[in-house]
Amino acid sequence: MCIRDRLRRTASASPIGCTECAELEVARRKAVADGDEETVVDATVAVRSHFRSAHLLPKAVKW
Repeated sequence: MCIRDRLRRTASASPIGCTECAELEVARRKAVADGDEETVVDATVAVRSHFRSAHLLPKAVKW
């Protein structure tokens, strides 16, 4: 079994219905609408970091 298949088998739940994903995306969109570039970058990093750690990485992997 390749590493990709092992990661898929051990990855966390789907992001569909994840309230933290939704909250982070709302904050990111607000920053975009407000035109605050620094906050947009911070919010985008937060969305991606959460998605990676909560939905892609196996639970045993810690950053």
